Amino acid sequence: QPVGHIRVFTLSTLKDLLNKYGFKVEKVASSPIAFDFPQPIDFIYDSLDYFFSSFPSLGSNLLVIGKKK
Repeated sequence: QPVGHIRVFTLSTLKDLLNKYGFKVEKVASSPIAFDFPQPIDFIYDSLDYFFSSFPSLGSNLLVIGKKK
């Protein structure tokens, strides 16, 4: 049983797959995930997650908007 966060696709492979099936990548983003940890862990986690969300490849979520060519 896997433990932790597993990504099936990297940003690069997801873009390649979308392109292969006729989609143009319009936007790539990431968003933080809110967890309810005890303090001060919650503050540290939220701060790091917010920072890493600025870089879609490193964020908790990988969001890609594509448009059919």
